[in-house]
Amino acid sequence: MGEEIPRYSSSRSCFGKESISMPKRERGVKVRVTELEKSLHQHHSRNFTVELKVSLSKIEELRGKERLDKIQQDMLESQKAMMNQLS
Repeated sequence: MGEEIPRYSSSRSCFGKESISMPKRERGVKVRVTELEKSLHQHHSRNFTVELKVSLSKIEELRGKERLDKIQQDMLESQKAMMNQLS
């Protein structure tokens, strides 16, 4: 039923010289993909580090507020004790 279509193989090519350079292009593409994957991983790592630093800052801020709240509470209790002594 008509002509058989030749299949691609390294020993026989239906595309001539272009097919010979195909493995080189494939290697180049694989190298580029690997580089992009590494770059993406680095960006994810940097983003994660930034997010951790922001979270740490928020935690420290909350701890500072808790300390202030504790100091205010202690001061109020001291004032109440002084008021009770004066009464």
